[in-house]
Amino acid sequence: MKEYVKVVLYAYPILKKMGEEYGVHISNRALLSYKSAKPTEELVEYIAKEIICKQRLEWLTKFLEGVMDKLDETEKTLLHIRYFSASRNRKNYGAQKENAEIFSGIAAWSDSTYFRRQSRLAEKFETMLKSAGLSEEIFEKDFAFIDIFQCVRRFLAQGGDNRLRQKERV
Repeated sequence: MKEYVKVVLYAYPILKKMGEEYGVHISNRALLSYKSAKPTEELVEYIAKEIICKQRLEWLTKFLEGVMDKLDETEKTLLHIRYFSASRNRKNYGAQKENAEIFSGIAAWSDSTYFRRQSRLAEKFETMLKSAGLSEEIFEKDFAFIDIFQCVRRFLAQGGDNRLRQKERV
């Protein structure tokens, strides 16, 4: 799986909240602009860039929701276990969840089946992103500069993905 797909998946759970936070931040900067030591033109450029970031986060959130709607429930659950949950252990994960039967089915899989399905799903999701219009080039040009994606990239560069994957094996 290409790095940009992992970045998008790890960031997905907080994209909506980040978009909302950008909105609050933009409003506050605009309302308090009279106190700014920056020249007006520089402040306006800054706010315009922040608005663009907010719009891109909102677009990406809707885009990913549309792509994920095309996945079946088991695939959504596999993504949730690997990328969206704090607890990565599939064997103990689903007892309290609404899709307990899906989780119990996944928990019963052997490790090799589980990791093989995760690998196939990663390839499928990457293909779905590309066919829907989000390629690595587009991500790099339009999204990579946004703080949340830079943070996730640092996390991956420091081996965070491998550490989380170890939790899946427990």
